[in-house]
Amino acid sequence: MAATINRNISMSAGLPGGCSSALNVTTTGLVLAGPRLLGTVVSSTSGTLTINDCQSGPGAGNQIFSASVTAGVPVNFNLFPMFSGIYLSAIPASSALSLSFS
Repeated sequence: MAATINRNISMSAGLPGGCSSALNVTTTGLVLAGPRLLGTVVSSTSGTLTINDCQSGPGAGNQIFSASVTAGVPVNFNLFPMFSGIYLSAIPASSALSLSFS
């Protein structure tokens, strides 16, 4: 059974990969609060990356991505809507992440 979620978000889509960035993110936690569109994430090392749509208290209910990523290979989220915020609950060890968003 498919679920439909309808929410109104007032924001500009910006560029296809996002029009803003967060560079050299080295710790877990809240990257950006509020509604955003997630573009691309690149990690400097390989390992597990977990992204949640929340401002605190990440859990299975707000997890949008959890997978093993390869160093230097972009993970494209195609401007995926994040309603609460972009929260990194797991990042590869000794990694520096780059994120694009709108």
